[in-house]
Amino acid sequence: MTVGTKKARSAETRGEIRLDARPSGIELDPLVPESLPLNSLAMNPWAMDYGARRRQRRQQQRHRALVGFWRLCALGGLISGAYWLADRPEWMLHNAQQIEVRGNQAIPTPIVQNALGVTSPRPIFRVDPKTLTQQVQALAPVRSASVQRQLFPAKLVVEVAERQPVARFQYQGQQGAIDAEGIWLDPKIYRTRQQPQLTLLADATFARQDWPQLYDRLQRSPVILAQVDARDPADLRVTLPSGAIVRCGPFQPERLEHQLQKLDSLRHFPALAQKGAILDLVDPTRPLLVTAPQPSS
Repeated sequence: MTVGTKKARSAETRGEIRLDARPSGIELDPLVPESLPLNSLAMNPWAMDYGARRRQRRQQQRHRALVGFWRLCALGGLISGAYWLADRPEWMLHNAQQIEVRGNQAIPTPIVQNALGVTSPRPIFRVDPKTLTQQVQALAPVRSASVQRQLFPAKLVVEVAERQPVARFQYQGQQGAIDAEGIWLDPKIYRTRQQPQLTLLADATFARQDWPQLYDRLQRSPVILAQVDARDPADLRVTLPSGAIVRCGPFQPERLEHQLQKLDSLRHFPALAQKGAILDLVDPTRPLLVTAPQPSS
């Protein structure tokens, strides 16, 4: 029996356990230092697998770098292909025949095409439909518009909704029309043979600010008018188809509504059926016939 064996047995008899004692029949790895306890290797498996984990991380990093490189190449190829396709002759706008205008009746098609400002030749992918829509809507007779691209065959499709004239109106010495919102419809752009029966005599400020409210009251009334004279803001006058004139005083939307209701109740009054009669409706509760027509001899 060796000295080391005697020491181990004497330690066991004292209840002590030596970690550096070599069990009999077990040979230790010569690469592991004898001073390192065996139970520490069994409790820490990462100590032996550290090199393998480092190699695995390097492989993952190389894989991610390779995937990123190929993604970048694919993206570059797609961008280059898109530029190549955009410049193909099949998708170029060469002339005005490739701009189709729909929904226009009073606005000539060339005016809408010129409002787009598209020069030819131009790739269809390099035009912005939103910008073109705003340019078409800048035309006063256009109420709304939309522009879409069509690829097969390559062309632009413009949908237009026109404003409708409701009264003849003279602006800056030029006879034209306005719509229900007081928008001036230039006859050079808005060309129609059907003129409104109603005429508005007023300045541009009244047409822009007060006309929408006034026309809204006229729309809700069964009374048919031939003319609205608002040249004097303090003395609004309306003319019936017979030629009779009705004085309404200063324009007030709510009072005008009552005045039209009273005028509707008096529409069978004989004097209002003749030209030259003047009815005072400044106070709708007290209508007054100012001038009666002279009987013909």
